[in-house]
Amino acid sequence: MGHGVDEKSSEMVTNALQRMNDPEFWTGFRVKWGGPEWARKIPEQTHETLRAKSADEFGYAYTSPNGNVVVPGIDSPGGIVVEQRIVSEAAEPFVEYCLLLIESGVGTDYGAGVLMGIVADIVGGEPSREEIEAGNADLVERCLCIVGEHVELLYTLAESEDEKVVFDVVEVIARLDDKDQRLLDLVASVRKRELRQMNPGSHRNFHFMLDQIRDGTSGLSD
Repeated sequence: MGHGVDEKSSEMVTNALQRMNDPEFWTGFRVKWGGPEWARKIPEQTHETLRAKSADEFGYAYTSPNGNVVVPGIDSPGGIVVEQRIVSEAAEPFVEYCLLLIESGVGTDYGAGVLMGIVADIVGGEPSREEIEAGNADLVERCLCIVGEHVELLYTLAESEDEKVVFDVVEVIARLDDKDQRLLDLVASVRKRELRQMNPGSHRNFHFMLDQIRDGTSGLSD
């Protein structure tokens, strides 16, 4: 993969990953499913997901609500931090964890795509009732701020030949600013590329989103 981290920030990234690779780190955050016992599984399952070469390597999977990505079930970190786009407190450090791991180049392109699908579900979701009651009504916005610190990575991932990866990445970028000229240029270029297509319904949804971004009507960053 080799998405890379510049030398200046490499020590900071290493320290952050060491902290988040510790299972006990995750017990300090509320999760969507399973409590502290499952929170401890996040590092191991995230690395397993990132190493995956195909969907066959997961215990089982389900299609996310927007129909554009196969998201692992509770056998992976996705089901622990977000479910049906309802987001838990642990999602905030999880977004950073995913992006730092992808940048470090430690896994497969397929695994990076799966993690980006989970990130898309998080930043396109809403906080759980428990999080709202705990004063975390802006949880998704905070997750999106983290994503905004990794824009160059997103545009690198958008070069994928896999349509579902490009779908997720474009959606995430559009949630930052769906009228940004660089995004509009990306949308125009994506239309000219030959990508490995998703199922017909998801393919149509993808192009519908591209049309809306092009026309300024997506509302993704509102």
